Amino acid sequence: FSALTRSPIALGGAITTMLSFSDNYGLGMTNFAYNVEPSDWDLIVLCVETSADSVDEMWKDLDNVLVVSPTL
Repeated sequence: FSALTRSPIALGGAITTMLSFSDNYGLGMTNFAYNVEPSDWDLIVLCVETSADSVDEMWKDLDNVLVVSPTL
């Protein structure tokens, strides 16, 4: 399990990887996911409160990401 944040933190110690991507609300804010190396996982489930088409292309371009969103 990993949570996303809008606050950047420094790499080092327990924080080994950082992904940055645009927010799914269209506010122009950068979001971050830490300690998620996509190639390490068979499947990444990304749950969002917005429609699936609002998710940054970085996630859509990965073959092992399933976006779960509400029907809007």
